[in-house]
Amino acid sequence: MHGITLAVAQHYGIMTEDALRAISDADVERIYRAEFWRFDGIQSQAVASKIMDLCVNFGGGTEVRMVQHILGVDADGAYGPATEAAVNAQDPDCLIQKICDASVARYNEIEAAHPEDEEFLAGWLVRARAVPNAA
Repeated sequence: MHGITLAVAQHYGIMTEDALRAISDADVERIYRAEFWRFDGIQSQAVASKIMDLCVNFGGGTEVRMVQHILGVDADGAYGPATEAAVNAQDPDCLIQKICDASVARYNEIEAAHPEDEEFLAGWLVRARAVPNAA
């Protein structure tokens, strides 16, 4: 369901699980823009897209803290001007690789803590390693 929970969807008038399963691309975009997207100032669209994708999957604070840790800035989970400047100061390809590696490690931690989720690990790792197009 595109990483959108029913509780979030209900704030946008999508009230049932069946309605969420049938969510339109336009509604997904509307929810993503409102709930997850705050990366217009990132110069590399690929970096912005990678961070946003994992914000949907991990939750914004977790992914932002992960990126902040990679960058060596205060890992408070709040995306702001200092984090954005640090992102823009990095080589985009190198930063994406570091984000991918950190995401793989995070998914492995999740599975280790919750072995019952092992069936999801392969898909999570595909997502973690995916590099978005720069377009």
